[in-house]
Amino acid sequence: MQAWKWFDAAGQHLPDYVIARDIMCANYPRLRDIDTLSDAIDAFCRFGVSELPGVDEDGDLVGVVSEDELIRLGLPEYITWMEDLSPILNFQPFAEILRREANVPVIEIMAFADRYATINETSPAIQVAKVMIRRDVRQAYVVRDKQLAGVISIQDFIQKVLRACSVKNLTGMHTGILIPAVMLMAALGSAFVDNVIFVAAFVPVVKKLVGEGVTLHPLWWALLFGACFGGNITMIGSTANIGALGMVEKRYRLRIHFLEWFRVGLAAGLVASLVAWLCLLVTGPLMLSR
Repeated sequence: MQAWKWFDAAGQHLPDYVIARDIMCANYPRLRDIDTLSDAIDAFCRFGVSELPGVDEDGDLVGVVSEDELIRLGLPEYITWMEDLSPILNFQPFAEILRREANVPVIEIMAFADRYATINETSPAIQVAKVMIRRDVRQAYVVRDKQLAGVISIQDFIQKVLRACSVKNLTGMHTGILIPAVMLMAALGSAFVDNVIFVAAFVPVVKKLVGEGVTLHPLWWALLFGACFGGNITMIGSTANIGALGMVEKRYRLRIHFLEWFRVGLAAGLVASLVAWLCLLVTGPLMLSR
């Protein structure tokens, strides 16, 4: 929990319009309340997680099963107090549990509300951090009314809030400012680096800004337009430019110098990028509302 303590002590600012729904993993694996211990063990092996939420037929969160509970289930409490285990080395505490795992309802080993943290999907990110710090948990369960909407782990918070904050804070996290900022950086970068290479290098930055798994967002289009139109600013901005120059020189014996191309390419690239920006100002809100 050192990351949370550092975050709390440093007084880092989290914009309150980043909410739990933006951070959570919506397709997190879950158990049904009618599942058995065997189903739970299989799920832990399959997904490699430390906790699994349990839901009823309506999708309401009813409890959480942890790896610790699985271990405690087959381990008598008195063993945890013994310093010397040599007298019971042949004792196999899990044998009986494994024999009847298909008949043990998973709800019998679920931890209930006092053992895990829940938060509303519209709660701001700072509230998520506060709950996880105070409850000393590594993940929180996001609910919509009583239904489980998703799960936020420490890793999700660090990746989607802390790491992204450093970039987003430079522009105030406002999409209307981020769009031209990303487009301008992409255009300038693609003017002097092959635009395909530049886009490949810049994709992780946009992922941090919009969040993992978000495919429909105006920032992706800003990156695309900026790289495409910026690649026309110089003769080395794209492979197509170099190929076209080679054809012109070979067929017409005409040599175009860098500044000659740059004067025309800069004007064309900026005008095209401006038009694309205006289009994204109109269509961007439609993408964000989907």
